[in-house]
Amino acid sequence: MTQPYDLLKQLVALDAHFKYQARAPAGETWFDTVVGSHPVLVSAPHACAHSRNGELKMQEEYTGAIALYLAQVCDCHAIVARHQADEDPNWHVESEYKNAIQSLVERHNIGFLIDLHGMMNRYHMGVAIGTIKGGSCDPSMVEPHFIDAGFVSAEVHGLQQSVEAWRNVVVDHPRFTGGVVNHTVTRFVAQQLNIQSVQIELASEVRVVESAATQDWPCEYRGNPEAIVASVHSLQSLIRSSGC
Repeated sequence: MTQPYDLLKQLVALDAHFKYQARAPAGETWFDTVVGSHPVLVSAPHACAHSRNGELKMQEEYTGAIALYLAQVCDCHAIVARHQADEDPNWHVESEYKNAIQSLVERHNIGFLIDLHGMMNRYHMGVAIGTIKGGSCDPSMVEPHFIDAGFVSAEVHGLQQSVEAWRNVVVDHPRFTGGVVNHTVTRFVAQQLNIQSVQIELASEVRVVESAATQDWPCEYRGNPEAIVASVHSLQSLIRSSGC
């Protein structure tokens, strides 16, 4: 298994490839795809800034780097936003990104999709698993991988608002259901492509290795190395057990 320091170093290197608020060069798509051999697809549609109903939404840092890392170590497929987009695949019904997912699923016989997103630490949880209340996949095929890596089920133990709140993992939180209301990637894949899918929201503490101060966020930020390693190892375990 990759040592924690090496894993974090690799994520930083992969994150450098993302042009968070720059448009793709003429003739290129704003997202990249990676083809693997394991029939799981990891998606990161919000890895860069994106437009929703005319409003620019900020990037969800390191979701793209984590997706690419997982594609490398698990030999699975990946699709990630690498430049700023004029659409929001997790909101709009019609989407170039969703069309690309459909093509990947059909060409490579993909059997499971993991759609990665980022949330703020203020929700007092590290991971929110969205299964559309069981409509996109059985939560029991996802949550145990996080429990095994050191996370704690909020359903069983309650939501711990402590210094280690990142350990909380919640299934189908009212704010992060995976697509009960919205036209998410998870919902599209489950309902239109008829394969299992899950939306996984990662708090900043469990995904952002390091982030420099910017005009939008004037403070340097560093996540919790232990938490980041735990979240990535959980996802590796989930991928290796799925899609076959």
